[in-house]
Amino acid sequence: MDRCAQCEATLYGDAEWCSQCFAPLRAPAANPFAARVAQPAHQPVAATVAAPAAPPPSPAPPPWATAPDPFASGPPIARYDARSGDQNDVVAANVASAKADEGRVAKPLALILLLGFLVQVALGAYSATSNSPVADQIRTGQWVILAFYAVVFAVVVRMAREVDFLPLWSRGPTAENIAIGAFKGVLVATAVLLLVSLAVGHVQVAPSVKWELGDATLFSVVLALLGLVVAAPVVEELLFRGFVGEALRHRGDRIALLASAVLFALWHMRFGVVQIVYYTVLGVMLGRTYLKRGLVASVAAHAGFNGTLAVVALVFILGPGSTLSANGVSVHAPGGWDEIDVAAVEGDAVFAAHGPSQAVFYVVGAEIPTAVTAEQMLSVFMGGGPGATFGEVAVGPAGVRQAQYSAGAAIRVGGKQGGERVEAAVFFRGTTVWEVVLQNATDRTEDDFEEMLETLRLP
Repeated sequence: MDRCAQCEATLYGDAEWCSQCFAPLRAPAANPFAARVAQPAHQPVAATVAAPAAPPPSPAPPPWATAPDPFASGPPIARYDARSGDQNDVVAANVASAKADEGRVAKPLALILLLGFLVQVALGAYSATSNSPVADQIRTGQWVILAFYAVVFAVVVRMAREVDFLPLWSRGPTAENIAIGAFKGVLVATAVLLLVSLAVGHVQVAPSVKWELGDATLFSVVLALLGLVVAAPVVEELLFRGFVGEALRHRGDRIALLASAVLFALWHMRFGVVQIVYYTVLGVMLGRTYLKRGLVASVAAHAGFNGTLAVVALVFILGPGSTLSANGVSVHAPGGWDEIDVAAVEGDAVFAAHGPSQAVFYVVGAEIPTAVTAEQMLSVFMGGGPGATFGEVAVGPAGVRQAQYSAGAAIRVGGKQGGERVEAAVFFRGTTVWEVVLQNATDRTEDDFEEMLETLRLP
């Protein structure tokens, strides 16, 4: 660790100058020949004993220093601007070095962003083509993301050897900055969840966090927290605030703040306008925290933000659930289920809900020419033999049975569709057939499906 005497910033690593104010961290080396100048032999001894010289007065801040940062804690910081004139050789040289560092950071950053895009594309292709259960796909995605963060961290460490600046570790007491950063992250995440939930009319959790938690088993929760609360805050803050932001500091804090925030938004590979604005605003908040209190504070804020989203999502998944209804269909859904737009489901669905591990529950109604009963249709299915199908669901005699629910008698069908486990219940009411389907089933959501069928109400 190095501490700058000019702005009192604590910097992580070892460098010759402070990247916060561009002041030198090391005093110029003394002239080794100066001490060898001998006194004249005839000079009286008394004349050689002189009073110690008074220390020179502290120099005033140079006229080209910018105004102190009103958001920074501690004493005012003189931020040098080489554009207003080359009036100090040391500072000007440090600014020139910072400009060169900007180019050294650009190439590995472009490589990291490209690698992140390729990882996202690969995971999407794997999810679309894999015949593995959804829970296994989620766990594979978690391991891939953790490995990606490890690679990014290695690139950042190597990048640190190529540049002359240091990330701002802390400005002021480290423990205090960690506590303030964590509180700020929790507060912002709580405000975001409240605003979104009020806008949609029900409790809303972050979809990506819900995906990470899967069925909320102990192993999936540990992996999710490792990625959300440890890997992401440390790597992303070190990359975007500690290196990208610092490499742009010579252009001014505002440019460094906004540019690093936009790149932070692009990093998350969410290209909708709302998502870009959301991540950019979040990046600005984290950047302000970094500039004011250092890397320890921005990492703590990031961890507090993600941790709050994870805790709320976990409580939602493991909670008592709620009653969902739309278009005459109602059902009591266990924790982790929330209603979604029926347009997100293929077919003429009148009701749809999204659950843990990407499971989807939906209801479709259809008219048939002649009224039939569940018993009549059961005999048709049972006579189908191996290889029979229900829609696009491959079923066999062992996957078909009759069941009784509050909504009436139904045929229960279990099988696979495109490699995914699917469960369905078919209700017959005169000439109307109601299909109730569970896609992307897991052990957890199959139990949820049974519970939902017990409380199902149809038009």
